[in-house]
Amino acid sequence: MAGTVFFLSEDGFYSYSGEGLNPIGSNRVNDWFLGQIDANRIQAVNCVADPYRTRIYWFYHSSAGATNFDRVLMYDWALDRWAPLNVTAQFWGSAATPS
Repeated sequence: MAGTVFFLSEDGFYSYSGEGLNPIGSNRVNDWFLGQIDANRIQAVNCVADPYRTRIYWFYHSSAGATNFDRVLMYDWALDRWAPLNVTAQFWGSAATPS
């Protein structure tokens, strides 16, 4: 969504656009997410936008014993839906190449 910023704040997930602030995780995933993440590494959460789909991915550590990012929370803004995923990676990035 052009012109929209998605972010994780101390009290949950939000999007911000010219229309204002939208609490996209409120009463949906905020409490669940805070129960799933290693609270000591919440500052290490990474967010990546899919360059071809209407999805945003938040990568995080689920426990103190997780050495890599092992969980993903995906948000599809076109569907206004959330989905949890299990993965393992040291870091993530977004890239697109010309055809």
